[in-house]
Amino acid sequence: MYLKLHLLLFFLTFIDISSAGEGKGSFHYNFDSPNFSPLQKRYKRGIDDDNDDVENTFRLPKDVEVLEDSIDHQYYLMEIKVNRSDLMKDYYIDVPAMLDRPGTVGNKSHSSLSNSYRRAVAAKIQFDFPFYGHRMKNLTIATGGFAYIGDQWHSWLAATQYIAPLMANFDTHGENATIMYADDGEKFVMEWRNLQLREQRSGKLLLCVFLDGFFTFQASLHKNGDIWFVYKDVPIPVTNISDSHHPVKIGMSDAYLFHHSVHNPLAPISQPPSIKRVIYEYHRIEVKPSLIVSNTIVILKAQPTCIQYQSCEECSNATLKHFNCSWCHSKAKHGGPFCSDQAGLHRRRQHWIEGNCKDNGKVTYCSADEDFNEVDDEDDIQDASGNF
Repeated sequence: MYLKLHLLLFFLTFIDISSAGEGKGSFHYNFDSPNFSPLQKRYKRGIDDDNDDVENTFRLPKDVEVLEDSIDHQYYLMEIKVNRSDLMKDYYIDVPAMLDRPGTVGNKSHSSLSNSYRRAVAAKIQFDFPFYGHRMKNLTIATGGFAYIGDQWHSWLAATQYIAPLMANFDTHGENATIMYADDGEKFVMEWRNLQLREQRSGKLLLCVFLDGFFTFQASLHKNGDIWFVYKDVPIPVTNISDSHHPVKIGMSDAYLFHHSVHNPLAPISQPPSIKRVIYEYHRIEVKPSLIVSNTIVILKAQPTCIQYQSCEECSNATLKHFNCSWCHSKAKHGGPFCSDQAGLHRRRQHWIEGNCKDNGKVTYCSADEDFNEVDDEDDIQDASGNF
């Protein structure tokens, strides 16, 4: 399990996806270049330009800023069962059969994800799914073997806030390739079935013996926050999958969005400041690619976090192994009160900073009527890391 605090700055359009319709429309997504990754890794040489402008695709945009720091927390326990065909019946879920049951919603073959490449569609979760303790209802399913689970959509879906059983350069133009999902109110299951890498379909894969192989794998999101990655068929060693045209990631990450007010010193005083949006990736889990073979199961068991507690009493009485919880008396315009860990690393980071929760300390009593120590002056907030 690895974690880094990774800062990605976007001057991009963010779209609130909370009101997005189930599977309505689709869109192309982009991805971060290897330069985004704060972790050391070895990159393979490109196989071919595949008619893509690889140089421009991997070049960091001029309006993207990358900074790094580190923090040590533990949000999930990971268990990997390698090549266990005897356990597949317990973890691999028959999605078509699941969809035939009353009360289950989903899609056996989403038209926008079929015969597609680098496309994604929005979907709704019927239950509150705890992701790093945050209650999530929206996710975006991508052809590239992953799902984005952010509140606001932007084109860099593969950068962070992802759940990736096997993020790679998949192409769903194959005759039997399909992406399906099902939700029965207790679990949300996504399956990428009979997919091939674009290099396989184009005949440019170096390991020619594997040209006819197909990938089938699932990601199951459970109501208690646990996540299963289940790999039925992995015909190619994952370590040999090129990341020349698409990132190759196995795992998940979370981040928070922070809005900074930026004053142009050359602009007239009357001109209002512009808003700079920064995405801070505060945690990442990576699974070793060498462990991912057919009939393998990765179980990510969600651990308690402070942000999951909904009342001051629950928060103040919480005794967690990895976090010290305290109640943040944030006013309504800053999102209302909430429970936070001592570092304020979660999606409500901005409310934690603006509510001065860093300096409030442990609340020893709870009052429904009390809000205090709100910070209103944006000039007092220099950065989202809590440094003043």
